[in-house]
Amino acid sequence: MTTCAIVGNAESIFGKKHGKEIDSHDIVIRINRPAIKSVVDQGEKITLMFVHDGTIHHVDPNSNQYKVFNIDVEMKDEISHWAKIISRSTKIEGAKATTGFLAIAYALSKGYDVNLYGFDWYDTDTHYLAHLKCGPWNKHHPEWEREQVSKWITKDQIH
Repeated sequence: MTTCAIVGNAESIFGKKHGKEIDSHDIVIRINRPAIKSVVDQGEKITLMFVHDGTIHHVDPNSNQYKVFNIDVEMKDEISHWAKIISRSTKIEGAKATTGFLAIAYALSKGYDVNLYGFDWYDTDTHYLAHLKCGPWNKHHPEWEREQVSKWITKDQIH
């Protein structure tokens, strides 16, 4: 089975020294603007860079190190699917999944053996979103995502 590490941008990744473990996966997916500050904690391998139209300008289009995966282009149907489920479940009109959550859903749909690193659903800051995570304009629902991922973990779909 293909192993897949999905590396989020939560500050909680630091100090855990998972870098070698992350890099040992067949596929390493990173999200939006992943500043690798510590190879020891974050690893350095990138296979897929999941971005959306709002962050794609931060990605080097000439890099041959990884494939850029623009969710707004490649996952239109899935974005709509999860938005409907989240809106219905949370009663938040216009709710939408985070890029990280969509990366998880993508990896599961491919049948990968998925391991998560650097995900804590805003319990700690991210390196680029700390000042943006609150506000009525933010249509993400981290508590719902955490519950869904917990269900997948319980079913041994994610490690």
